[in-house]
Amino acid sequence: VTVREEDAVNVWRPGRSDKDNFRPRPIIVRLTRRALRDEILHSSRIRRHTPESPGSLQTAPRIYVNERLTKFNRLLLQKTRENAKKLEWKFTWVKNGRVFVRRTEGSKVKVIRTEDDINSVFGSQPLNNPCI
Repeated sequence: VTVREEDAVNVWRPGRSDKDNFRPRPIIVRLTRRALRDEILHSSRIRRHTPESPGSLQTAPRIYVNERLTKFNRLLLQKTRENAKKLEWKFTWVKNGRVFVRRTEGSKVKVIRTEDDINSVFGSQPLNNPCI
């Protein structure tokens, strides 16, 4: 994927720098077009699952590309993952800002929009961690 300078509306690193932490802070990029964002996300997922070429002396640094979520959706994803792990569901993911979950490889995909959806999908009372 080719990204030109004019494709980025804004680029920044969130939070304050910490001299004791040697890990670089994440980089957030706001793009001009949603199609470009989708292409970058798709390409990064493909690259993530592609093995390094054998015999290569240099390995490329790992780059993680994720969607930026609202606070509510971030907490909803966290709570969904906790419940899915507890009940041994296999898949939890985000696409276009929406949270999805699936029990096994061939089972039906469920969309999680609210805390009530977590209750209905996972049954009984979920873990004590309200979204808001």
